[in-house]
Amino acid sequence: MLFRLALKSFRGLRTVELNDLKHLNLIIGGNNVGKTSILEALVLLYGNHTELSRLPTLFRWGTGRDDVRGNFWPLLARDRSFEGFLLESADAKVIAQRDPVSDDGWLLWRSHPSTKQSQPVPILRLDCDEKGCLLAAIDDVSQSLAIITADFPNPATTTGRYRKLLDKHPVRCRQLLEILQAALEPRTKALRLLPSASPDCAENLIIEMDSGSALPLSQMGQGFTRCFHLLCEILLGESRIVLIDEIESGLYHASLQPLWSGLLPLLKSLDVQVFATTHSLECMQAAARADRSTESDAVSFIRLDRHIQNAEHIHAVVFSADTLQAAADFGEEMR
Repeated sequence: MLFRLALKSFRGLRTVELNDLKHLNLIIGGNNVGKTSILEALVLLYGNHTELSRLPTLFRWGTGRDDVRGNFWPLLARDRSFEGFLLESADAKVIAQRDPVSDDGWLLWRSHPSTKQSQPVPILRLDCDEKGCLLAAIDDVSQSLAIITADFPNPATTTGRYRKLLDKHPVRCRQLLEILQAALEPRTKALRLLPSASPDCAENLIIEMDSGSALPLSQMGQGFTRCFHLLCEILLGESRIVLIDEIESGLYHASLQPLWSGLLPLLKSLDVQVFATTHSLECMQAAARADRSTESDAVSFIRLDRHIQNAEHIHAVVFSADTLQAAADFGEEMR
């Protein structure tokens, strides 16, 4: 599990050090202060080649091919200068060095000292014209990341993940059902996989209700579908880090506390760590209440703010659920 994350000269962040990270880390702050940048930094540190190739459009919509090469990759560095660029955790590091092939170009190198990829390997080349190119020769980090974007997942993909969960961990399917009943749809009686006539999907996931009715997952609400996908990713336990953009998207406020109450013990028992952005005070308060009620001590809040006297400087602070409650008692705004 990551307890510390350091970012230097990355995106709009000059120097940010995050300590005391826990199993659930909610990233908060105003617009354009770097919340998404923290998710992107984790993809650079732990993503495999497929995830890195998708990075320009994972969290930033409408990015075209020319924009990726000419803007996205060069703007990984603050002010397009890779001097001092660093992303670092306890077991991963990305640094920038001059490209020996091009005097004015840069290479980003990644290493994972505690794994077979202990020697740095280049993952990105930026030429003298500041055009970025992802390098193909990247040693994949085995199942380190799961990424839940703000888009709603394809039901066929979610059905495939549930089939895998059912085959590998049938007991966890019962835990998933219990969380769905407590947080999202109390009428849910059972989850059933049936053969599909569609060539695009081998099976249909059917949600059976206690009234006797049944609906395919594709016809459930978007919040239900997205949360179902998230639960499958966590319960599979294949990824030690789960990144979620706008965690509250599609979820009714009353669903949040029972969702967190079900999830926090699972995150600890499976040793899965979540980093999620949110603008929702209700989401934050629900996570804090669930942390106290389950006695998990599993929640941290990462708040990013622009400095009052220097708007170009972004300050980061990590605080606990108890601190959030204390601030609320004194009427302080913590989003």
